[in-house]
Amino acid sequence: MRTGLFTRMIVATAVLCGLMFVSGCQKVSGKYKGDGLNPLTIDFKSSDKADVTALGQTTEITYKVDGKQITLQSPPGQPQSMVLTIGSDGKLTGEGGLTFTKQ
Repeated sequence: MRTGLFTRMIVATAVLCGLMFVSGCQKVSGKYKGDGLNPLTIDFKSSDKADVTALGQTTEITYKVDGKQITLQSPPGQPQSMVLTIGSDGKLTGEGGLTFTKQ
């Protein structure tokens, strides 16, 4: 009887840890359009590539997701990288109040 309870506790702990791991992993995909006067559009294409469009010009970039943070890597010769936060509502928020909504 004691062994059955111990086994159930181990299984329940493993399931709980698995759920916490999966819920902590964030994935982004699809197109996000800048809100308000923000002219940028970000189209997340694969696990590490995205197209950023501004004023009719599209540039392919790489990105990295770490928890709820997305770092958009600037191409060589461009200004610094941009860090976005994934909100509970699915919006992406960056410095200066930039927000992006999934289309």
